[in-house]
Parts: sequence; structure tokens; C-alpha cells
Amino acid sequence: MNAHRTSGTGPRCSRSEMRLGMNDFGAMPERSKTIKPIAARLGHLLIIGLMLTALLTGLEAFDFSSPPRILTRDGLFALHRGAGLMVGMLAIVWLWLRRDCFRQGWVGFWHALLLSVALLIPLAPWLARMLEGRLEEAFALVPVYNLVSRPESGLSYLLFHWHRMLIAGFLVLLGIHVAAALFHAFVLKDKLLSRMFFWRDPS
Repeated sequence: MNAHRTSGTGPRCSRSEMRLGMNDFGAMPERSKTIKPIAARLGHLLIIGLMLTALLTGLEAFDFSSPPRILTRDGLFALHRGAGLMVGMLAIVWLWLRRDCFRQGWVGFWHALLLSVALLIPLAPWLARMLEGRLEEAFALVPVYNLVSRPESGLSYLLFHWHRMLIAGFLVLLGIHVAAALFHAFVLKDKLLSRMFFWRDPS
């Protein structure tokens, strides 16, 4: 059996995922050759694509120094908001499905940290735009108000500030994450990236 269930009803955690947390920063154990479920691989690609969409459309929508090159400014903002909220929802699902694995060591904790920040990034402006009685922003599929229409309360501005700070912090964490992945690929040469993103394990 190449996967271990941490509890009778919990999600499956790979044996390597549990062992990685017990080795501190010394030699990494060889990961199992278990083929990741297609859903997990699609989840990686989907959340990466949505994050890039949210980032790029946000940069374009809020760049008031020049007119948007694609779509309208409000159209870009709607795409930015939608992609961000989808990232948040995916993060909630991922955190729930893998909740037992996150307690298995520092690798699990690191992934839980990344997903938690990815959830907080869209949560802050979502809450900010709901203030002052604008509760329709909570469930509307597209923004009810345009991107420059925002509540005037101090809390809303604080939440928007946190949104920017969380993005900056997440980019730092993401840089460390990518560096670790490249370390696996070029130093350990354990074919981790191939097992994460391709349908078949490398031979």
C-alpha cells in the first residue's frame, strides 16, 4: 500500500509527506512513487492559473497611469475579483480535504500556511466591499459596484491595506516554495515536479 490513511475517515497522506516532516533540514527521504490523483494535479494547475489571472488583471485594472490595453477597467476588475474568490474557495476545499496531512510535519504546515494566506488575500477586500450595508457584494457573481466605489469606513481601508500586505507576503512565501521545488528538481533530482504536474510518473 503506497498511501497511509491518518484516520478512518480522513484524507490520504502519502507516506513521504508524513516522513518529510521528521527529517528537519537533513537528507530528504526518497518520496514514494505513488501517482498523485488527477484531482490533486488539476488543483495545482488550476490554482496557479487563477492566481496569475487575479494578479495580472489586478495590476492592469488598478494602473490608472494609462488606459487598459484589454477589456474595460471594470471588466478587468470583475475578472480580478472572480479569479481571487475562486482561489479562496479552492483554498478552503484543499485545507479541508487535506486537514489531517497538515499536522504531519513541517511540510504539511508549510502547505497549510500557503493555502491560509491564499484564502486571506481575497477575503480581506471581499469583506471590505461589504461594509456600510453593501451586503449584495457578498454573493454577487460580478461586482455590484465599480472598482473605485468603496466604503469610506476606516475598517475598509485597513482591509484593503492588509490585502496588499498579504499579497506581498504571499509572493515571498511563493518564492521560497519555488526555490524548494527547484532544489528538488536540480539538486535532489527526485522528479517531484514531474509527479506533481504530469499524468504519468517518470520512469
